[in-house]
Amino acid sequence: APRRAAPQNPPNQSADVECVDPDSRLPAGIADLTTVSHDAYRARVLAFARRVGLSMLECDGPFEGAACLPGAHSRFRSLANSQLAQYGATVRFLAEAARRGIYLTVPDPYFL
Repeated sequence: APRRAAPQNPPNQSADVECVDPDSRLPAGIADLTTVSHDAYRARVLAFARRVGLSMLECDGPFEGAACLPGAHSRFRSLANSQLAQYGATVRFLAEAARRGIYLTVPDPYFL
């Protein structure tokens, strides 16, 4: 049986918003960063930051996402563009955080 990856944020995500493993074709335990559900998660992070006056966001990634097949809720077409689509979602989130004055500890490629 394929080894399932350790679950990642957001907590309590359902399998229908996870990356689909290209080999097993099963949910991989890794968030698909292109889903509406993940957009809502990122919006909650930004709302929390505004509410508490957060001025810095420490990231242990960021991650461009896993190479995966599109699931029912993915906003990409194929394995070939899955990572680029997820990278784009991350860049948009970080750009919005920066626009709001939140200092980010992320590598330069995420500010393109």
